[in-house]
Amino acid sequence: MPEDKVEAIEHVESSRHDATVNEKAIADFLNAEKEMTTWQAVRAHRRLLLFAAYRVTHLAILPFVCASNYGYDTVSNGSSIAMPAFIMSFGAMNHATGSMYLPSIWTSLWTSMTNLGQALGSLIAGFLAERIGRRWTAVSLAILSIVGTFILVFSSTRGMLLVGKTINGAVVGGLMAIGTTYAADVAPIKLRGALLQAIVFFGVAMQGVSLGIVRAFILDMRPLAWKIVFGIQWAFATLVLIAAFLVPESPVFYVAHGKHDKAQSALRRLHGSSDQYLHIRYGAIVHALDEERKQQSESASWPELFKGCNLKRTITIGFIMFSTSAIGVPFLTQNIYFLITVGLNVTSVFDIGIGGFFLGCLFVMLGWLSNEGIGRRRLWLWGLIGNFLCMVTISAFGFSTTKASQLAIAVIMNVLISYGVYATVGVAWTICPEISSHRLRQYSQSVAFIVGAVGGWLFNFITPYMYNVDSGNLGAKTGFVYAGLTVVVAVISWFLVPETAGLSVEDIDRAYEMGTAPRHFKSAKATVSAESGH
Repeated sequence: MPEDKVEAIEHVESSRHDATVNEKAIADFLNAEKEMTTWQAVRAHRRLLLFAAYRVTHLAILPFVCASNYGYDTVSNGSSIAMPAFIMSFGAMNHATGSMYLPSIWTSLWTSMTNLGQALGSLIAGFLAERIGRRWTAVSLAILSIVGTFILVFSSTRGMLLVGKTINGAVVGGLMAIGTTYAADVAPIKLRGALLQAIVFFGVAMQGVSLGIVRAFILDMRPLAWKIVFGIQWAFATLVLIAAFLVPESPVFYVAHGKHDKAQSALRRLHGSSDQYLHIRYGAIVHALDEERKQQSESASWPELFKGCNLKRTITIGFIMFSTSAIGVPFLTQNIYFLITVGLNVTSVFDIGIGGFFLGCLFVMLGWLSNEGIGRRRLWLWGLIGNFLCMVTISAFGFSTTKASQLAIAVIMNVLISYGVYATVGVAWTICPEISSHRLRQYSQSVAFIVGAVGGWLFNFITPYMYNVDSGNLGAKTGFVYAGLTVVVAVISWFLVPETAGLSVEDIDRAYEMGTAPRHFKSAKATVSAESGH
């Protein structure tokens, strides 16, 4: 009966016999939320999700703006190197052919140092966010973005450009660590996956917009063309500043630092002061953090990530984020420059790429309806199977030099980008914040983006040497390398990647503490529910 679970939550949440919320009430509340369908969750949390309502900005705007900044920066950073105006400003002359080109060492440095910047930014963000909060860390990163963008716009040398790209890479890494942590902190159980996937949606949508902007200036030979592409990042820095001042601080951060009055105030801003659920939500956060403290030291710290059951969580998070690069994402993100080198028309390459990103948005929206039923683990494994098949197909077409084969490679690469947004990268961004414990989430997310950035740096650096004619000369057959790595990732994933869909933080904590095999995590939900009934 569709109304039962909504009524159950309303009954539990309206029971206010005293200020203290007992464990039975919290368990009943969490179990009722877990049993809801996504649509029932939307109805129960309509205050949170009605976009016209002022309070929704508190939940959504900061992580979504962070994701938009990530999407624009990553694509503008990678695709701008294909702009003729950019090549004329920073390229070298091939005297044999009389044409301009970008030296491989600099294309590798620009992409790889951006990734190392992301790792540094994630590390710094994790340190700051646990001391000054999520909001003020976002403000600091936005100010740094203004500086980095200034350097990019007024760059006159390759080295100066490298500095600007590294700084903005740090901003991107830090903001994504902050955005995903904040979303996971404030999202209801049944909407947590959808909101984390919405972060992916905003990132992918802005990647498409970014590529469209680069496409609009592709035939403009003035230096102003690439300067405008980079300068637009000032707008995103401004949006982050605005968002950071609109949202309340994470209530999880406040509770972790003993600021209980501020935590309750933040919850009132998030859910509305007339919301009858507030004392249960607050009690659930306090209870979860208290339970985690019983197993850990009193205050959260970096070393805790590598102790006890947290070590397995950290390894899993790092493995998932590293895997997104190991299965070939850097090869796909460099597809514009790569496809131009194999002879495709530059405007055709951009047009196919723009279509691919917006196809990715459709995949993400499909995920809002289906992912809770499919589950994170199953979708991740499906994504790896699809990635393997597409990489093998791309490589097979690499044996042909016809225009039809080149177009087929372009289409398959962009379809795979879209599919990956849904089934691999999208799952990684969703599941990593879920695996983390409440207390260590900001540190865990920093580790996630550090490892992801290091993986991105490694594979972004070596990929051009695989396909370029002046090095490995594999061309499209580079896909064979990533197909093989995908098999390795799939085997490890079978034993390491858990199912987190529909599980609360407490469920996941319990499963790791009990040493439950990741592929059996779904049973943790039933076990905890049964225990809470006693």
